[in-house]
Amino acid sequence: MAEEKVKLKIADMCDVQKLITKDLLADKNQWGNVRTVKVEIADANTGKKIDDVPEPHFLKELLTELWEWLDENAEVNPFVKAFAFHYLAVGIHPFADGNGRTVRLMQHLLLLKNGESIARFVPSETAIMATRDRYYSSIRQCKSLGSLNPIIEYLAECFAISAEQVIADGKKLVKKSVDRKPEARREKIISFSKQKKEFTLQDILNLLPDVPRRTVQRDLEALVYEKKIKAEGDNKARIYFR
Repeated sequence: MAEEKVKLKIADMCDVQKLITKDLLADKNQWGNVRTVKVEIADANTGKKIDDVPEPHFLKELLTELWEWLDENAEVNPFVKAFAFHYLAVGIHPFADGNGRTVRLMQHLLLLKNGESIARFVPSETAIMATRDRYYSSIRQCKSLGSLNPIIEYLAECFAISAEQVIADGKKLVKKSVDRKPEARREKIISFSKQKKEFTLQDILNLLPDVPRRTVQRDLEALVYEKKIKAEGDNKARIYFR
């Protein structure tokens, strides 16, 4: 869906909801269809009511107006538009269940459709779920202030937090990749040997916790062979030193 060049349609949001709720909702008529029953916005953890939502007979008109709003704001910053859509769609609550998950995925799809490919790698849903109280609070603030700013600022913060986590994970992966190169590992061992009068295989395993034992043994054997470090004793009680 994200790869298609056509604009997102109301039917697309219905398809997303169907994927999420199929086999979870007892009433099959509510799979991928605009709801025909009354619902309310409730805390997913506690079930506590947070807000009322429109009656079913208003939904078709409200969704049409929401898509007209998307067309009218085609040139708006993609992030602002996607975050604002999130709030407006949640307020309509078009489905019997799965509204939050559906809207979060639609936010993601809107960003991708607008060329923001970074959204493919930034799982902002994780940050939203981790700060759910603030999520509901920002929705209430929008209503009381008559402004979209609270939810836009909150969702932007969630996206930024998730992006920072992706960067941090990337740095860890790069570090692990570097540590897996023989030259880098052996330099670490040599540097360690300059700080310790003598050391054991276990000391190096602690120094390189992500490297397999046999690989560390080969590195030590290579360094001994190259006369960069020395060794005494048998394999089980072997001591290394410079």
